[in-house]
Amino acid sequence: MRDKKLFFVLSAFLALSMSGCDYLGARDNLNKGVRAYGESDYQGAAEFFEEATQLDPELIEAELYLGMAYLQQFIPGAVGPDNQRNADMAVQTFQSVLQGDPDNTTALAGLASIYQNTNQIDLARASYVRQVEIAPDDPVAHYSVGSVNWMIVFNKTIEREPEEIASLIEEGQMHLDRALELRETYEDAMSYKNLLYRQAAELIPEDTEDEEALAQREELLAMADDWFNKALETRQRNAELAAAGLAVVVTKLQSNHRRYATVSKSNVNGPEGRETIEDPVTELLRVGAQQLIQRAVEAELAELLSQHGGRRTETGNAGVVRNGYLPERELANGTLNWLQ
Repeated sequence: MRDKKLFFVLSAFLALSMSGCDYLGARDNLNKGVRAYGESDYQGAAEFFEEATQLDPELIEAELYLGMAYLQQFIPGAVGPDNQRNADMAVQTFQSVLQGDPDNTTALAGLASIYQNTNQIDLARASYVRQVEIAPDDPVAHYSVGSVNWMIVFNKTIEREPEEIASLIEEGQMHLDRALELRETYEDAMSYKNLLYRQAAELIPEDTEDEEALAQREELLAMADDWFNKALETRQRNAELAAAGLAVVVTKLQSNHRRYATVSKSNVNGPEGRETIEDPVTELLRVGAQQLIQRAVEAELAELLSQHGGRRTETGNAGVVRNGYLPERELANGTLNWLQ
């Protein structure tokens, strides 16, 4: 009898020890995964997060990171089994997170992103709508519904009844208005109000003989133009504010920069004995300049799409569209390397 009690005590002790080891191991892998994720090693990060979830299935943070790691490896528009697997695993992982935490907005956003980039727009919309229900004061959530509604009505390859299109446009405008109430300088929300008004105008035939309908069409186009101009003005104002803020930061860093450069100059030598200065201010300026250039390019692109948004190919597809986004890649120039 005594031996049996001792056996149960030892068994319980071993079980607690093993669960304690799993707990520590899961968090160790989580930390390693976060570090790899921060270094853009998404494949390595996924392996650590997968190990963490196996050691502790209730560690939702690791499972959420695992979904994000798969999402980061997915390339929109690319074809191949590995890319499809990353998309499938991201969806599976985010859905698993939502089973345990139905109100997890990060998982919903991840799902919506995958659905949107795999042309499952209606599923993406459902995820965005759910985000709004959970976070009604999040301007990005409202903007997402408005923008995805435009994607749905702009896609002419799927036939929809005019009533459905009108309803989607009205809903999209409502969410964009709410996004602008929450963030008055939301330039992208203004751009999509412009685009939705143009889609509303397209519901009225340009050659209609109904003068009242034709006047309504012209009014919708005029409202679209107004929002287009507001978006451009706001984008320029936001860029100016960003540049001014950058200038203030740079000014504050100047004295520290000179002191930092002096120390680095005495300690670090570059190739051929030349002194090298590791310059945080230059990096800050470079990033700021890239952001300003991107804003200018986006403004020009928005204007182009607005001017030619009504063009269609013979099959009914949009005649002028924008490219998607792919991860930044390094380019190797073999000619220059050979010349050097």
